[in-house]
Amino acid sequence: MLALVLVVTGAGCAKEEAPPPAADPQGDALTAPVAKFPCVRFEDLARHLPKSLPGYEPAGIEGSSGRYREVSISEAEQVYTGADGKEISVRIVDTTLAEELGRAIRAAARDAANRDETDPTRPIIHHDAIGFVRYDRVNQRAEANLLVAGRFVVAVTSRNVEGTAEVRSVANQMDLNALALLR
Repeated sequence: MLALVLVVTGAGCAKEEAPPPAADPQGDALTAPVAKFPCVRFEDLARHLPKSLPGYEPAGIEGSSGRYREVSISEAEQVYTGADGKEISVRIVDTTLAEELGRAIRAAARDAANRDETDPTRPIIHHDAIGFVRYDRVNQRAEANLLVAGRFVVAVTSRNVEGTAEVRSVANQMDLNALALLR
């Protein structure tokens, strides 16, 4: 879902201002003004990924920051592997598409708001975050997608793990308040 929404939607990191026009249109490309990158760099996002998860080994952090036409995005992801093919990944994304992503995440959480406290797909609500949880029993895949501070998307996904308890636990253990302070 997150990947689909990222491809289909548009606004979020810090609002980007266009650079002033160059005085000489034939000027040197090396001296032309460059717009400030509006997203938090992936190295800074990576500092907010869990260092370890009980019962899992970290398999390495990956990340990138870039622009794709008018869309800017930074993301950092850590994958953790466990016994019997179990896997948990945690991805933090900052993008100029955050506004649209936020609407989708809030709507999904709102739709699930009346679910019973024992329902494994009830929404996750923190001081600075709101999110939804899904579970595919056939493929043993769970995911929690949270919007943090109206800007950052945190996606916690498990594979070959029964239920949603693991993704909920990881999301609840993350310091989302510290992430919310990034700018």
